Amino acid sequence: MGAARVAMAVMVAGVVGAAATLMCLLPGFDSFFEW
Repeated sequence: MGAARVAMAVMVAGVVGAAATLMCLLPGFDSFFEW
């Protein structure tokens, strides 16, 4: 059961990290949503 929670935590951290990386690499991302 602990392993499942660790795996889920790793997945959540990976998704958050990927989103943060995209926001940093794509400065025009915000203007895309405002458009």
